[in-house]
Amino acid sequence: MFGANIIASNSQVLAIAVLSLAIFQIALVIYRLYLCPVAKFPGPKLAAATFWYEFYFDVIKLGRYAHKIDELHKQYGPIIRINPSEIHINDPQAYHSIYVEASQRKSHRWSFPVSGVDLPGILGLTIDHDLHRKRRSALNPFFSKQQVLRLEPVINENISNLCRRMNEYKGVGKTINLNCAYSALAGDLVTQYCFARNHAAVDEPDFAPQW
Repeated sequence: MFGANIIASNSQVLAIAVLSLAIFQIALVIYRLYLCPVAKFPGPKLAAATFWYEFYFDVIKLGRYAHKIDELHKQYGPIIRINPSEIHINDPQAYHSIYVEASQRKSHRWSFPVSGVDLPGILGLTIDHDLHRKRRSALNPFFSKQQVLRLEPVINENISNLCRRMNEYKGVGKTINLNCAYSALAGDLVTQYCFARNHAAVDEPDFAPQW
């Protein structure tokens, strides 16, 4: 009898836990669809209700969500909701409304993407506007107009290398994936400037599409 009571009690606790979880999930979906700050933006209801929509395209479909977002823009317009917490904007006119001077609005980094990452000193993960500005100021001299002009010969050398590779495709009936070609060029420039070592992606077959 005592054992039966324990089993019955455990079953009741489990049932209450399952019911509570179900109620929480339903309430969460209702909040995301109708009450949260980004609820008014158009987009797939499934994407607004759960992160599993984004997970499907990014993980199961191996990073296809960026392409799916392009399709969603064609269907829903220039500003769409792509998951429960984010919107995606494909409108050049919105640039100056988003990226403003600190005198107009301090733009703190959204904390969700960096939560759980224990790297408090990293510039790209800094949430606070003022702290990010202070850390960025240490790097600003490396990206000044003067530094860019000093880098011009390196840029020209890499562009010449890209042109040489493109000429290899001339008259052979092959096409060039320009997305890969320009990404390879950008990667070579960044690695050469930041690490003093050219990744040489432009020289790889088909411009290193795996990168």
